[in-house]
Amino acid sequence: VSKLEEAIKSNKKIFCDPDCDPDGYFSGLCMKTMFDKIGFSNYTIPLHTNKRHSLSQTFMTSIIEGGYDVVVILDSSSNDMDGIRFLCEHGITVLVIDHHDTNYVFKDYPENCVIVNPRIDRRFKQADYAEMSAGALTALICDMTLETVFHISNNKELYVYGYITLYSDSCDLNNKTNREFIMEFKDFGVLPEIVNLFMTRYDSFNRNFVSWRMIPRINSLIRAEEFEFIYKLFYDRRELMMSKESTMSFIEQIYSQSKRRARDFEG
Repeated sequence: VSKLEEAIKSNKKIFCDPDCDPDGYFSGLCMKTMFDKIGFSNYTIPLHTNKRHSLSQTFMTSIIEGGYDVVVILDSSSNDMDGIRFLCEHGITVLVIDHHDTNYVFKDYPENCVIVNPRIDRRFKQADYAEMSAGALTALICDMTLETVFHISNNKELYVYGYITLYSDSCDLNNKTNREFIMEFKDFGVLPEIVNLFMTRYDSFNRNFVSWRMIPRINSLIRAEEFEFIYKLFYDRRELMMSKESTMSFIEQIYSQSKRRARDFEG
């Protein structure tokens, strides 16, 4: 939180790099929601061009040439020590919010890298939060930043995104912290636009909706590499220039194609 506060208040140029899956995309949406609420605009969320899950040399070069001060990596790269060191050696502050296993411990990372990964905590102490998704972790961090630094409360949409990622990433729902997260924030009130988009009049916002309706359709868009559409869906809805009906018609078309390919492969 302190590093985010420093970057925002100093108007640092921030690059948010979400992983190319629902957990990553919703983590990015948490960051965008936080920035937009405080009127911070000096940030970039990239349009993916492939299913990159690590820090490629091309990516890192573009960060340096783009003059970014801070890189926030969401849902990946705890193990990408060479890439993290490369960025830090070029004077960039790196913030990683991740939940994947890694062989590294906190002291292994460069001084100007802050890593949030409960899987590392779990190796040294009891950490009930070690089974959380990156989206849930990002929701908590963004809400804490809004509440404690900018005194903005009622950030329920962040917890909607975190809730979705606990199911999309098949997190352990027997885990105490995950159960508490779901129970604490089950009354979300007005749902965000991206959730309402996928809902029909027969749907309720619950585990079945997330697991069987929303996430399979988002995953089909990723498999089809509809990255420009995904970017607009999550981060720039005005640029879609489509009605809800037209948007869902396109998504259903991609989803049907994905199911046909899966059946053909199995056959």
